[in-house]
Amino acid sequence: MFLYLFSSLVALGLLVLDQWTKAWVTEHLALGQTAPLFGDLLELNCVHNYGVAWSLFSGMRWVLVAVTGCIVIAVASVLFLRLIRHPAGVFAAFLILSGGTGNLLDRIFRGYVVDMIHLLFWPSYPTFNVADICVVTGCVIWILYALFAHEPSPEELARQREKVRAARQARKNALMRERHGASSVRTSVDYGTGEDTDTPEASDSP
Repeated sequence: MFLYLFSSLVALGLLVLDQWTKAWVTEHLALGQTAPLFGDLLELNCVHNYGVAWSLFSGMRWVLVAVTGCIVIAVASVLFLRLIRHPAGVFAAFLILSGGTGNLLDRIFRGYVVDMIHLLFWPSYPTFNVADICVVTGCVIWILYALFAHEPSPEELARQREKVRAARQARKNALMRERHGASSVRTSVDYGTGEDTDTPEASDSP
């Protein structure tokens, strides 16, 4: 539960950051205008991308909307159905979902994707945005997860949950014993004899 909550909060925060940076660049930079960002490594460059990387498939807006939408729905379904249980796989899926949603919103409401981050040390590399970073990072983590991670089986998960429940019950029992002391331990009492066990038996007089 914590993993899904943490990953969803990170994904939502990155989605908000993506939409905010696109709005800021659109408002403060004209199309094609550049501005310094990080020394000689990065610069801002307002670009309207009507395709994907390197402007491939430009002019195919609704095809790209449909493809991106299907990917977003598929990833969301996998997360909703809990088909992935490993932390790396879950986090990667949320990153891909965040980035795909960010660019999908652009294609639907703007008709193009706003890109703004340009690598000065690699001029030929296409300009990208925060959503692209999420998708690429998520895909890299997903590949590593698929190659090296062990996805627990339902039986293993059941055993893990049982161990967690047993540990919680043990802690609860220990806490109850500490709180109530010896009085928390019930003892059996023989109520059927009617004899007073505290009074010693009378012996016959000589």
